[in-house]
Amino acid sequence: MDATSRYLWHGLPYSDGVVVWPSMWVSAKGFTIDLSANLDRHYDPVLNEYDLFVGYERPVGRFTLNGAFSRYTYREL
Repeated sequence: MDATSRYLWHGLPYSDGVVVWPSMWVSAKGFTIDLSANLDRHYDPVLNEYDLFVGYERPVGRFTLNGAFSRYTYREL
């Protein structure tokens, strides 16, 4: 879990105070799934963003092949 003094996106403020970022992930056999959220008690709704990441990675000779999908969901901006 992370906490920041303010949520900025590309330099634009989206919070008036402390924001908490809980997250969890699991990895197995080259796959990774990550879920994270944005909790801002100064905003309505408090849970105003949640993100999903799914990735796969494997070695191919001297290289590494990887691919990923990310989904950012904003409840209200």
